[in-house]
This record gives sequence, C-alpha cells and structure tokens, in this order.
Amino acid sequence: MEHPDFYLRFVYTAVGFLVAGPAFGMLMAFKRREWVLRLVPTHTHFNLLGWVNLSLCGLAYFAVFNVYGYHVYSPLLVDVHYWLAILGMVGMAAFWFGSRWPKSPIPVWGIWVFGAVQVFSAFIFVFNIAKSVSI
Repeated sequence: MEHPDFYLRFVYTAVGFLVAGPAFGMLMAFKRREWVLRLVPTHTHFNLLGWVNLSLCGLAYFAVFNVYGYHVYSPLLVDVHYWLAILGMVGMAAFWFGSRWPKSPIPVWGIWVFGAVQVFSAFIFVFNIAKSVSI
C-alpha cells in the first residue's frame, strides 16, 4: 500500500542526524583531547550520510512522486532502502569509532560490512526511482 508521506521519514531522520553530527563536532572542538579525534569518522558519517544523504533521498522521493506525479514502483523497497541506509550508516559510524581505540577488540572489517549495506541501500534507491519514472 502506497503512503504519500513516506519521504517524511527520511527528512525527520535526517534532522535528527543534523543535531547529532554537529554535537559530535562540538564535542571534538571543546574537548581537544587525543581520543576525541576518534570521533571524526562518526561525525563525518552522521553529517554526510545521516543529514545530507537522507535529506536528498527524502527530497528526491518527494519530487518524483509528489511534484512529477509518478507512482512509487515499490513501497516495500522504500522501506528497505530506509532501514538499510540507517543500519549501514550507524553501523559504519559505530565501527569507525570503536575500532580506532588502541587494542580494540572491535574489528575494522565491520566498517566494510556496513559500508556494503549502505551501498546496497543506494542501489535500491536508484532502482526504485528508475523503475518508478519508467513506468
């Protein structure tokens, strides 16, 4: 069942990361300790994948489906894209942060696993948009 406001999930979540990303930045700016530099990749992922990417995906879904009048090819793929994008981004950020500590038991390869999840979510987005506008 298609719901016309599904793009709002992307926008609301993006706004949440708009708060979280700069919060990490402020922590890094005011603490100025060596361990704070371990937050740089998390801060970057929250800003770029969390705020920018999710905002643009929400805007694209809104424009394609509400402005241009196309129907979504698969509402299920919108949901899958959303959850995989969140999982991939938060997973990458967590593994970046956790694996950067000396003698950390957290494996670096987790970054690659969640990065692949993020890339897969992008492919789902592109596929769903392409199929939607070609129908």
